Amino acid sequence: MLRNLDTPQTTRLPESFITIWGTGTLPENWLTAVVIPILKLRKSTRLPSSYRPVSLTSAACKTMEAIALSRLTWIARVTNFLSEQLTGFRRGRCTADSIADLVSTLEDARHDGDAVMLVLLDV
Repeated sequence: MLRNLDTPQTTRLPESFITIWGTGTLPENWLTAVVIPILKLRKSTRLPSSYRPVSLTSAACKTMEAIALSRLTWIARVTNFLSEQLTGFRRGRCTADSIADLVSTLEDARHDGDAVMLVLLDV
C-alpha cells in the first residue's frame, strides 16, 4: 500500500513519523480499526465463536509500529535491558528454549544433589 504513494506523500510520511516520535501524539485515525469477522474453516455460520476477528488498521500506523519496535529492540539489545533467560516475544527464541534451560538446571541440581525451587508466574 505505501509503495503506491506519490513523491510528495513519500516525503511527508517520514516527516510525520519524526513529528509523532517527538511528540508522542498519534493521529486520531490511527487509534481506530475496522474489525472484520472471518469465518473459521468448517465452522457454523450461526455461532459467534466460529468467527475470527481481523482488525484493519492504517498502513502508515503499522509502518510506524515497525519502526518503533525496531528502535526499542535495538535499545534493549545494546543496553542489555532484557535478561538472557527471557525468551517470550523475542526473535530467534521460543518456549522450548526456556524448557531446555529448566531441564538442564534440574538435571544439574539432581546430579549435584542440590534442591531446586521453582516458581512459575503467568501474569
